[in-house]
Amino acid sequence: MCHSSVDGKDHVQHTLKEVVKSVEDSEQLGAQLANILIETEARKILDDVNVDRDRRVYEAKTAEGEQW
Repeated sequence: MCHSSVDGKDHVQHTLKEVVKSVEDSEQLGAQLANILIETEARKILDDVNVDRDRRVYEAKTAEGEQW
């Protein structure tokens, strides 16, 4: 899994390989990968992406004359 910043300057990538035999195994692997990414700065990238998305939505609605 990888995440890149909005401007493309920052990039975080990590891969886990494990045999998944159940939904529980899958959930555990997903949680493990999420924790690794958060520890390696992906959290900041995701926060920045969310802020940028919200700004773009607001600008699009404002341009259309809509109110929030």
